[in-house]
Amino acid sequence: ASIWLQGRIADLRSRSQAAALEAERYRAAHGLTLASGELISDQQLSDLNKQLVLAQADTANALARYNQFKAIVDSGPENAVKNATVPSEKNISNTNNAIINELKARYLDITKREQQVAAQFGEDHPQAVALRGQQEALAKQIYQELQQLTESYRNEYEVAKAREDSLRQGVGRMASRSTEDDQSMVH
Repeated sequence: ASIWLQGRIADLRSRSQAAALEAERYRAAHGLTLASGELISDQQLSDLNKQLVLAQADTANALARYNQFKAIVDSGPENAVKNATVPSEKNISNTNNAIINELKARYLDITKREQQVAAQFGEDHPQAVALRGQQEALAKQIYQELQQLTESYRNEYEVAKAREDSLRQGVGRMASRSTEDDQSMVH
């Protein structure tokens, strides 16, 4: 019985080694690479899903900013100048931010001076009329800057949306590959 058992153990050992070797050959032939005990395709799918979640947040953020500034611009030049507040964010070009803030400060200064002149000398005083003309010119400049900023936010949204769509397609492809790999692992 002992001799038979030793022969059986040797046979099972060689069969086990042959089966393990065949499993490794199958994995290599079908690209079923394992890393940290997990299929690489599963890890890639997980990474893509994380990137997709972040891209969706970026897209929603970009769309919200675009819609906010589009509403300001759509309200017309006069309301846009009165209602425009430019947040200081890293996404906003510092140049646009500085220009709009400078124009707005000049606009408010001229508005204050116009009100003082009108109160002291009357609405039809030449200096009050000239200051109102300067106000209108500054309002147009501010409005143009807001239009450019809105356009840059539209572009930012479109880029974010394209990235999200691309990641969504990548997740779909990787999910089907992961399913195929799982079926191959079962085999």
